Amino acid sequence: MHQILVQLHEDHRNIRRLLELILISPEAAADRRYMQQGADVMRYMTGYPDQFHHPREDLMFDRLLERDAASCDVIGRLREEHILLGQEGLALREVFDEHLAADRMPDDELHGLARGYVQLQTGHMVREEHAVFANARLVLTAEDWAAIDTLLATRPDPVFGLQVQHGFRGLREFLMKSGSG
Repeated sequence: MHQILVQLHEDHRNIRRLLELILISPEAAADRRYMQQGADVMRYMTGYPDQFHHPREDLMFDRLLERDAASCDVIGRLREEHILLGQEGLALREVFDEHLAADRMPDDELHGLARGYVQLQTGHMVREEHAVFANARLVLTAEDWAAIDTLLATRPDPVFGLQVQHGFRGLREFLMKSGSG
């Protein structure tokens, strides 16, 4: 498997771990740390995946469309979902930030938005892995992967990379303590 696909799968694994943190019981959500953790997760989700992970996938999609026109419909849907995930992620991040600023505990609105976002994101990743990643492994050539590589802007993951970005240290520490990191 090409390194780009390995990284995309790793990103998906990390995203799934983070999404679990915003879907907790209402009792556990009464802890203010949940609000900060949720805000940190959504800051991550609207940063690294939206700015680096999805554009990497989009480059792969472009190449795949050149080789396999039958992928057009599913890739079109996934691209639309990238836009929707960006919008929904920003909306959820705002709600977490508003709750933090007002020192409010999570409410039905926050839990509903979080559930909807997690469902959208996990369904999206499943569609990518089953419909596109598997096909890319079969269809794309070494030259295709090299071309994608040259166009990629690289940025280390701010939570899961070797150097954890300052604003994400609390989130990384929580993941390590909980056995998820």
